[in-house]
Amino acid sequence: MKSLKLISIGLAVFAVVIGIWTLTLDSSKYGETSSVTSNTPAIDVQSKPTVAETWMPAAGNLWTGVTLYFGPKKMLVGEVMGGSADKISFGDQVAKGVLIKMSGGTDEWKSRDAIVGGAWYVRSDDAALKNMKWRTFHK
Repeated sequence: MKSLKLISIGLAVFAVVIGIWTLTLDSSKYGETSSVTSNTPAIDVQSKPTVAETWMPAAGNLWTGVTLYFGPKKMLVGEVMGGSADKISFGDQVAKGVLIKMSGGTDEWKSRDAIVGGAWYVRSDDAALKNMKWRTFHK
């Protein structure tokens, strides 16, 4: 009885799939082409990016123009402007810096080591990743 129900469900799904197809008949010997379409709405089967595909670690993806996000909630930080040519002081550490145009409009230096080693992220679809450009600033 269960197998009969599964077959019925399978046939119903198959009928829906068949119903959304568009049938095109090519009658070239008659010099015409006709189309028959179903009124059943099409189902979007394109896969949407998963969280893993959308977010990438900032490490290895720091380029001028890339937008940075921070933390588990991926909060917007700002846009990478470039980096320092030399190491600079960040309180108790000295490291190369990354200049960020913060979302509030100010420019701030952040430690490159802190960004690369922390919970900093970029979106995989960020157009600046394709450009792979880097500006160097002297502080």
